[in-house]
Amino acid sequence: MMSFVKKNKYILVAAAILLAGSYGGYKYYQSTQVSTAAVKMGEVKKGNIVETVSATGALSAQDNVDISSKITGRIVEVLVKENQHVNAGDVLVRLDATSLNATLAQMQAKLHNAQANYERNLNLLN
Repeated sequence: MMSFVKKNKYILVAAAILLAGSYGGYKYYQSTQVSTAAVKMGEVKKGNIVETVSATGALSAQDNVDISSKITGRIVEVLVKENQHVNAGDVLVRLDATSLNATLAQMQAKLHNAQANYERNLNLLN
C-alpha cells in the first residue's frame, strides 16, 4: 500500500485539490442561487378595493393668492365660502354703495358746476 501512495502521490494530491475545488465551486454556486418563496395560488376576482387611512397632520395650500380691491368700502356681503375654488373675475364680496353713491353725486355736482362755468365763460367771450 505504501508503494502505491509513493508512486501515485502527485495524482492523489491533484485528485484531492480537484475534489476540494469542486466542493468549493458547488457551495459557491448554491450560495448565488436565489431561493424561491412558497407562493399561494388563488383565483382572480373582480371587485372594489376599499382602503381607508386615518391620520392627523397639518395641511397648507400649495398656492396662496393675496386679493385686493381697487376701491375701499365696507363689506356688506361675502359671496364665497372659505376654501371655495374661484376663478379670475368672480365677484367675491359686495361693498356698501352708500359712500360711493355720495361721492358720485358730489362729482356729478362738480361736473355740472364746471359745465355751467364753461357755458357762462363762453357766453362772456361772445
